[in-house]
Amino acid sequence: NDRYCKSSDWGDYNNDGLIDLFISNFAGENRLYKNFGNGLFKDIAREIGITDPYYSFTSWFWDYDNDGDLDIFSSGYENGIIKSIESFMGKVDSNYSLKLYENNGEGLYRDNTQSLGLLKVHSTMGANFGDVNNDGYDDLYLGTGYPAIDSFVPNAFYFNKEGLSFVDKTHIYGLGHIQKGHGVAFADYDLDGDLDIFEQMGGFYLSDGFTNILYQNSNITNNWIGIKLIGDKSGKIALGAKLNLVCDNKNYNNIVEPGGSFGSSSLIKVMGIQDCKNIDKLYITWPRDQSIQEINNIAVNQYILIKESELGYKKINFKVGNKIE
Repeated sequence: NDRYCKSSDWGDYNNDGLIDLFISNFAGENRLYKNFGNGLFKDIAREIGITDPYYSFTSWFWDYDNDGDLDIFSSGYENGIIKSIESFMGKVDSNYSLKLYENNGEGLYRDNTQSLGLLKVHSTMGANFGDVNNDGYDDLYLGTGYPAIDSFVPNAFYFNKEGLSFVDKTHIYGLGHIQKGHGVAFADYDLDGDLDIFEQMGGFYLSDGFTNILYQNSNITNNWIGIKLIGDKSGKIALGAKLNLVCDNKNYNNIVEPGGSFGSSSLIKVMGIQDCKNIDKLYITWPRDQSIQEINNIAVNQYILIKESELGYKKINFKVGNKIE
């Protein structure tokens, strides 16, 4: 890649068991390098229509619609505010707006940005995702701002409505801070079963510093399960392991990965499961050999530990001094 890379992401976009590489480039077409398994990669981004936005920044693979395959998010960035203002007035320059590409399950993508309600310019530097209301669908938080001291672009939060649309709930949720947002991370820091948001704030210049912010999540009524994996053949942190929960005839999917650029979310996965009272089955696809481990009959609203080399699971007891392994 001979372009100005702002983000790079590994993910198996076509579910063939081989890890592919997406590269987000600023002032250049994005790339998706398909892994052929023989040590060779080929850029197919233009072939399948996922080169935009031209001024890309933060990017990641995720399963925003909970259908078991990896979609692609790539934010746009403007070193200014004019394009952002114009986009909120209905004039959108796609070179700067974010893009959300839906995987159709056959290794092809469609641009769903506009139909999902995300066709805006936000000057996004740091961003990440997580399911803040435990409905099984990852929501989206954008840290915004450009280096100039007089830059004031409110950070933005989009609520994922069951994979069908994203609704701007920035101000309703109290997340529209006007300081410059960079690193964003999701984690359940208080261990109450919902994801909180940490954001590193402040500008480029020494005189533009600001305190970091921790947004505590509360009043969530949906059920959840927290899962920590320890790999053996797949590496200790089990990066890339796929999780599939079945309860009340519904499927919930997730993957062990840290999220988006400039921020690293927890690798202990908190999965929202709506009003499910008991998990019928949990399937884990371990990344090293794509072997599938099945665990049955798991109680909800608890943290559990699963090891690749062992059957079953253990409940995690979070106490000072306890070593989780």
